[in-house]
Amino acid sequence: MKEAPTCGKQAGAEVDGVLLNTATLPDPAPAAELNPLLTAARGYLSRGLVPIRLGNLSKVPPGKHDANTVTADNAAAILTYANLNLGLRLGADGGGLVDFDLDWPEARRVGAKLLYALPKFGRSGAPGSHYLFLCPGFAKTVKFDIPELKGVEGLPDEHATCVLEVRGKGHTMAPPSVHPEGEAVEWERDVALLELSAADAMKRAGLVAFLSVVARFYPAQGGRDDFCMALSGALLSAKLSVEEVNHAVVLVAEIAGDEEAAKRGKAGQTEKKIGEGEPVTGIPRVVEMLGLPEAVARRFRRWLGISEGQADDRPEVVYDENRLGRVLDEAEAALLASGIPIYQQYGRLVHSIRLDSVQEDEHGVRRRAGALLVREPTVERQPSWPVATTTLAGG
Repeated sequence: MKEAPTCGKQAGAEVDGVLLNTATLPDPAPAAELNPLLTAARGYLSRGLVPIRLGNLSKVPPGKHDANTVTADNAAAILTYANLNLGLRLGADGGGLVDFDLDWPEARRVGAKLLYALPKFGRSGAPGSHYLFLCPGFAKTVKFDIPELKGVEGLPDEHATCVLEVRGKGHTMAPPSVHPEGEAVEWERDVALLELSAADAMKRAGLVAFLSVVARFYPAQGGRDDFCMALSGALLSAKLSVEEVNHAVVLVAEIAGDEEAAKRGKAGQTEKKIGEGEPVTGIPRVVEMLGLPEAVARRFRRWLGISEGQADDRPEVVYDENRLGRVLDEAEAALLASGIPIYQQYGRLVHSIRLDSVQEDEHGVRRRAGALLVREPTVERQPSWPVATTTLAGG
């Protein structure tokens, strides 16, 4: 076979079977103190973390992961070039290390307040984009994305529908690497790692994701006070305290540039209404005032840990014409659980009753004893009964 012509000897270095073009690499650093990558790797090892060698200006290793795992024994041998990158293994392979990877700019601003106790790093184009913590047993990546917003105006140019990720497998590029875009990855808060439970981590991530979307699509002037009341109702449904809700509402308003942000924390008023049995607005109203598709409401509830049957402290029945039996069962359960004898339905007052015996109506429909019926009450009984409203939501 005829050899291809060459222009002199190719400069290269064999590293565990992978040929690196040394034309882009400096001379090997002669001592550890002159090689920040080696110094950082040894620091990570001393903290029980598992570093991994990454390629030059790259997020991936130059070959198989196992060949690039850095240990105390091989660190000096495989980190011979100062401008290789360095990563940290995540999950079970990384000593239980997990990464909050915040993609949206709003998520990074919310994270700065809600994740402040965790070590964080980033780069000039995405400061505060990574927060690290320990969570033994967490070995997956959970994306907090919102595909319902595809095509909606106002999304970020990058990671349009992915607000953040909780990453517990693979690896993450760590300081002192250089991002593929040429920006230095640097520590912004290098403190001791904290251990979080999986439930706590997911709750924090869901709250950050929710508040990030709210901040990005925060309403224009006019109606902001009503919006923040609805936001307070939503967050109280997520079992946050009044103080936590006020902090979150003011934070969102500040991020959105609301000049009256400091006045928006009124969760105490909303909690009082709930305690007195008055109706309050919540997630449905939040979604409506943000101008987002109705389907977003279900995702918001999932992020905040609000069950499908829990909405603003009132039962909610999701209407699905393909599952009418389930809808009727849930509606009956909600009526019986409330203990309130009269309701508003389509502008009229109704109450629920159970049949004492089998009955047949004028249309020939037979109903068994104990069947639940909804009927209009007699006029003389109406003034003595309180009124409540249940929610029937579109699925």
